[in-house]
Amino acid sequence: MTEKQSFSGPRMLVSSGLIYAFVGALGLTVAQLTNSYMALDPEVTMNRTYLGLGFSAFILVQGISAPLIGLTIAKFGARFSYILGAVIVAVLACLNALFLGDNVAFYVVGFGVIMSYGCMCAGAIPTMTTLNHWYIKDRGRAISISLIMGAGIAVLYPIITNALCLQFGWRAGWWFVAVCALIGLVLAAVFVRNTPADMGQLPDGGKVEVSAESKTYVSKVYKTMEDKTALEAMKTPAFWFIAIMAFCCFAGLNLNVSQAGLYFVSVGLTLEDVSWALSIKALGGIAALVAGIMILDRLEPVRWHGLGALAMGIGALLAAFFGSNVFVMVFYYVAIGLGFAMHNSALPAELANIFGNKHYSKIHGAILPVVAVLASFVPTIAGAIYDTTGTYVPAFIGLAVIGFVGFGVSLMIRLPKPSAEAEE
Repeated sequence: MTEKQSFSGPRMLVSSGLIYAFVGALGLTVAQLTNSYMALDPEVTMNRTYLGLGFSAFILVQGISAPLIGLTIAKFGARFSYILGAVIVAVLACLNALFLGDNVAFYVVGFGVIMSYGCMCAGAIPTMTTLNHWYIKDRGRAISISLIMGAGIAVLYPIITNALCLQFGWRAGWWFVAVCALIGLVLAAVFVRNTPADMGQLPDGGKVEVSAESKTYVSKVYKTMEDKTALEAMKTPAFWFIAIMAFCCFAGLNLNVSQAGLYFVSVGLTLEDVSWALSIKALGGIAALVAGIMILDRLEPVRWHGLGALAMGIGALLAAFFGSNVFVMVFYYVAIGLGFAMHNSALPAELANIFGNKHYSKIHGAILPVVAVLASFVPTIAGAIYDTTGTYVPAFIGLAVIGFVGFGVSLMIRLPKPSAEAEE
C-alpha cells in the first residue's frame, strides 16, 4: 500500500453492511409482515401449516445452499456473490408481488427456495468473508459496526412495510424489496472489492501484530494463525458445539419470523402492534451490536453467542405465558433481536478466531446446513401445532428450552488462552 493510498477497509465495511441490509436480510424481514397479511387476506385460503412450510423451505435453503455459496465465493469472490444475489432477489420480489397467493407450489418454490438462495448469495457468508479478509486485529469491531448499519436500516423496514401493506395491500411489500435489491446491486458493482490485495493493500491497513511466541495474533481473545480446512474444523468438538448454539438461535428466530405475529394476533393483539414491536426488535439488535464493538475483541465470542441463545429462550418463555400483554410482546421481540444479533456478530468472529481465515467461507458454508436442516422444521411444526391445538403456546415453550440448551453448550467450549496480551 502506497503512502498516498488510504486504507479502503472502511469503504468495504460500509458497502458490505448496506448490501446485507438491502438484499441479504431484507426478504425474510419483510416477509414477516407481508406473509402474515397474506394469511389474513380473506381471498387467500392458505392454512398456517402451508404458511409455515414456505418459511421452512426458506430457512432450509439458507443452510443447504451455504456450501455452494462458500465454494462460489472461494472461486469468484464475494463481489460476484453479492451481484448474483441482488439480481435474484430483485426478480423474485417482482414475481412474488405479481403471483404470490393461494398457489402453494409457487409460494414454496418462489419465496421459499429461489428468493432464499438469492438472499444467501448477498447475506452473511459474503459479508463476513469480505470483512474477515480486510480486518484481523479489529475483526470483531468491524463485524459489529457493519451489522449495526444493517440493523439501523432494518428499524425502518417493519414501519415502511406495514404502511405499504395497509395503504396498497400486502403485495406492495414485495415491490419494496425489489427496489432495495436494485440499490444493493449498484453498491456491490461499484464499491466492493474482495480482498485488500485486489487494491494493493494489507489487512487492517498493515497494522496487524503477530505474537513472536506462537502462531496467534496479538489479541485479548484467542485468534489463531493456523488455518484449518472445513474438514479439519468438522473434526473438532468446537465446530459442533458452535453448530448447536447456532441451531438454538436460528430455531428461536425461525419461530419469530414465521408464526410469532400470528400468535400475538391470536391472543388479542394486532399486526399494527407487531409492526412497531419489530422495529423495537431491531433496536435491541443494535444495542447488542454496539456492545459487540466493545466486547468481541475482549470476551471470547463463544460466550457472547451463548448469552444470545439465553436471551432468546427467556423471551420465548415469557411470551408463552404472558403473550397477550403488549409489553411482554415488545420484550419478546427485543430479546429475539438482541439474541440473534449476538449470534450474528459472534458466529463469524468465533469461526475465524478458532479455525483461521483462509478457509472461512467454506467453514461457514459447512456449518449452516447442519443448522438449517434442523431449524427449518420449526415453522412447519409450529403451524401444525396451531392447526391441531388452536394455540402456539407449546411451540414457544419448546423454543425457550432450546435457548437454554444453547447457553449451556456455550459453557462447554474450551479454548487456549491468548499467547500474548494485547496492549490497551
